[in-house]
Amino acid sequence: MELKNILVLGDSHAMVFKSIYFKLFSTFFLNSFKFKVIWVGGATISGIENPNSKTQSCLIFKKALQENLYCKYCLVNIGEVDTGFVLWYKKEKENQNIDNLLNHTVEKMKKFLIEINNYGYKPIVVSTPLPTIKDNCQWGEVSNLRKEIKATQKERTLLTLRFNQIIQDFCLVKGYYNINLDSISLNKNGLVKRIFRHYNKSNHHYNPIVYSLLSGLKLRSLLGQKNNIIESHLK
Repeated sequence: MELKNILVLGDSHAMVFKSIYFKLFSTFFLNSFKFKVIWVGGATISGIENPNSKTQSCLIFKKALQENLYCKYCLVNIGEVDTGFVLWYKKEKENQNIDNLLNHTVEKMKKFLIEINNYGYKPIVVSTPLPTIKDNCQWGEVSNLRKEIKATQKERTLLTLRFNQIIQDFCLVKGYYNINLDSISLNKNGLVKRIFRHYNKSNHHYNPIVYSLLSGLKLRSLLGQKNNIIESHLK
């Protein structure tokens, strides 16, 4: 059986691909694939091109792309910090237009994906996770750091949905793979479903069990291994 390697690049949300839950799932349902996960906490699309960024994600990701050319695919999971905080901070503190900020971020993401493709990888984009931090939330380190912005959870969600849709359309045009989890992640009120919220209420990441299962099923289907039985129960 051919072993197909997948390089994963992203912010802290990409940690799910190193979790025990995803490893357990992949052992049984993605056993022909091997994952190399490189994640940088706080990494942003805005800083992907900046070698002097605080997180150094530009240098870390570039090094990973150069050193893992044996991988066939490169899965990208990044953007939550941008659409959930950075763009809103620039809008409110620097009086910048949110649409212009979004467009600028989108163009950086497109350029990053093209660079990945030029290295010889097949890009796979996982949609940016929807905001889980509720309005006026005072618990958790990330919540406290982001409480200085006024954007509501609904506003942050709508911006994330716009970003994910634009990137999905771009992937379709370029022939890149895209895993968009938005439709299955939204509740009737247009916010993230409770089942996706982390069991630790101070943690802004998705529930790692649900996220591992859903992203694993989508990835398995995308790469030609169909199984939609469990996925149907999450809708």
